[in-house]
Amino acid sequence: MRITGISSADLYAALEETSAKLYDGNLQFNREPERQGSWLHFTLRVKTCGEPGTHIGMHRRTIYACWHAHRDVMRAIFKRAPDATLHTGIASYYGSKGFEHEFPYTAHQNIGSIMQPRERHQACECNDQE
Repeated sequence: MRITGISSADLYAALEETSAKLYDGNLQFNREPERQGSWLHFTLRVKTCGEPGTHIGMHRRTIYACWHAHRDVMRAIFKRAPDATLHTGIASYYGSKGFEHEFPYTAHQNIGSIMQPRERHQACECNDQE
């Protein structure tokens, strides 16, 4: 992901707050956010597979953060920086209103196969189905 319109300190604070409050401290950056021009590049992962926020692939748990964890971190980001612009591999969000309007649609994208379809929001053990 890449974001502009937020400080590094606020990006870290958004992740730490979300991780502590909602995911038992299990979320972290995959690597330290890297600044390139006005953009900060970052990805999310979990510290321990199988703990809150873990994405489950077709046959096993992964180190990646699930759809819900991404959503909650992004909400915390836009709470701190409501005019930020965030680009991910699947969508672009222009400000907090754009995020809240667009993000729900990503839940229903098929990440499974034709024979075993599965939507993004189903690839974890979170109780929150959207």
